[in-house]
Amino acid sequence: VLGKSPGAAAKLSGAFARRRAEKTYWALVMGNPKPSEGVMELHLAKKGIGDREMIVPTEPKDPNGDPAETEFVTISRAAHRVAWMALRPHTGRTHQLRAHMLAMGHPILGDPKYKTEESAQLSGSLKLQLHARRLTLPHPSRGTLTLEAPISKELKEGFNRFGFDEHEADPEPFRRRRRG
Repeated sequence: VLGKSPGAAAKLSGAFARRRAEKTYWALVMGNPKPSEGVMELHLAKKGIGDREMIVPTEPKDPNGDPAETEFVTISRAAHRVAWMALRPHTGRTHQLRAHMLAMGHPILGDPKYKTEESAQLSGSLKLQLHARRLTLPHPSRGTLTLEAPISKELKEGFNRFGFDEHEADPEPFRRRRRG
C-alpha cells in the first residue's frame, strides 16, 4: 500500500505496525473443519534448516516460539472433501496461516510444504490455494480504506474443480462471527 505523500505513507505503515490493518485471506483446505469458525492460537517456531525449514507449533515456554493467532470462518463446503475458508491473521508470523491450518488437520490445498499425503493427492496439480482477498485499514485522512483483490488464476482453478462460486461469499465473513 502506497501513500500519496510522506505523511500519508507514514500513517499507512503505522496502521500495520499498530495492527490496525485487517487482512482477510481465502483458502481451500482439505476436509471439513470443526468447529466451522473460531480462533486458532498456537505458538510457532522455525525448525529444520535450508529448504527443509518449516514453521511448526511449539510450547508457549519455548524461547524460539512466538504466539500466533488466526481467526477462521468456513464460507462453503464441497461435501466433506474441501472447505472454502476465510482466514484472518491477528499476528504476522511467517507461514502462519499455512502452519495453523496444517496443525488443525486441514492443510491448504496445493501447498508444496505444509501438506499431508492425503492433501497432496486431493490437490493434484493445483497450485497453493491461498489468496490475499481483502485489506482494510484506517484511511490516512478520513474513514476506512478497503482494498479487494480479484481471485487469482490459481484459486479460480480450485473453485472450478470443487464447484465454489466467489459471488456466494459475504464480503465480511467475520462480521457474522462477532454477532454470533
